[in-house]
Amino acid sequence: MVLTPRSGAQAAKTVAGGLLKENLGKIIGHFPLSPPHILDISRLDGTPWANLAFDTSNPNWSSAVVGGHTFDGSSAHPFEWVSVMNPTLEQDDEVGLAGTVIQPDISGEDLPFTHPFGNDFEFTIAPDPAYDSLLAPANKDANGVYKDSWPAAQGLGISVPGFLGLEVDAGIVPGADRPRHGDRVATYGRWIVDAGHPEFHTEIHPPLLLAYARSENAAGTPVAASADAITHFQLWGRPYQAAQKFSSGGDTNLCLQDYITDIVETLGSITAYPPIHAKPFTGVHLVAFTVRPPGQPQTAGGPAASAAVPSHVLECSYHFTVNGSCGVEVITSPADANAVLVLVSLSDAGYPSLPEPPSQMKQLSISALLNEAKALGEDIAWYKSAFLTLKSWQLSDNVGFRIFNAPATSAHDSENVVPFTPLKSLPSQTVTTDKTQAFPVRGWLKIAWIPTQTTRASA
Repeated sequence: MVLTPRSGAQAAKTVAGGLLKENLGKIIGHFPLSPPHILDISRLDGTPWANLAFDTSNPNWSSAVVGGHTFDGSSAHPFEWVSVMNPTLEQDDEVGLAGTVIQPDISGEDLPFTHPFGNDFEFTIAPDPAYDSLLAPANKDANGVYKDSWPAAQGLGISVPGFLGLEVDAGIVPGADRPRHGDRVATYGRWIVDAGHPEFHTEIHPPLLLAYARSENAAGTPVAASADAITHFQLWGRPYQAAQKFSSGGDTNLCLQDYITDIVETLGSITAYPPIHAKPFTGVHLVAFTVRPPGQPQTAGGPAASAAVPSHVLECSYHFTVNGSCGVEVITSPADANAVLVLVSLSDAGYPSLPEPPSQMKQLSISALLNEAKALGEDIAWYKSAFLTLKSWQLSDNVGFRIFNAPATSAHDSENVVPFTPLKSLPSQTVTTDKTQAFPVRGWLKIAWIPTQTTRASA
């Protein structure tokens, strides 16, 4: 959802509050089917997220999005990752989904010109049925681009019609924010067709918000879901977004072919500057995440949550650090009394002025670039030609690439931690603001059933 820009906190409070008041009477008492997922992406009133409709009835619809042409870096086909909804835009986050993480890894080959923080962190998502429409025909091919995901998902007992890829620069995702195989995941970002490969599969590339959840014990060790376990929810917001158009000298908005021609023809050392957008997102975005405990406590008379004198109380602990462009609220979900709703509002109007991240030069040989291009298998004969020309001139056998350092996490991440508190007493807007943090939002939340009269220590 994209609205007229206002401050992130104001947008979250005003819009979320209005929707909740309007719908509260309608949805109190409506509970999800059992057993529910521990994490879902939601509307602001806690009901299931729904994406805008897109016609996928044509079996060649993903090819049509990119004009049936693979990426060649030309002005006619400048984007390798083409938005399904808005093919001419690079910043158009508007699609959400939830599912299960399959085989996260670091990409082995990526064009360095469009990867200013290094290679990608990537995985596939086994989507919930509500999001199957995001799958292109190639995503459903068991022998295709995601062929390894089928047996990996079957090992988890998951059967789906296909898999959706997720890719984001690895350097901008701290280790704690990277989900593991089998984790529950919910994400919001760019739904794209990958024009780098002729089968034209779809991905979320990159996400603007990435959340995962897993069942843990009190020591933070992953365990099987049960009423005695804790749901650990982790949230990350994109701090930078790689661009696909370039600047060289006084020229701007260059396609990759023109940019490479410029740097190849420049006398002296050959240096490339993979670009990033001035801000990592545009507009206002309003997204919610539903987080539930990993089990339901039982008594001899049935579920404790429905007993007149409950034996357990649902409690929550959380911490979020924002940089002024994001508002976060944590409330009991009006759509599920046994869940919390994390309301997130992002606004580019409130984005702080941050310096360019520090960088270093990475030298790649011409042969390494050509081998990488060959491994990618893309339509990049022009790319090969440009560097063979360079090598024949013997001006340089290397190309230097500016690669940005990973952004630092906040020094205030241990401040304003809300200890485990019953949901009815939970403060909704206790967050830390650090305007020097590149991430719009980072943080965690834990939710668990606590036996009555038991006090759990802060996380």
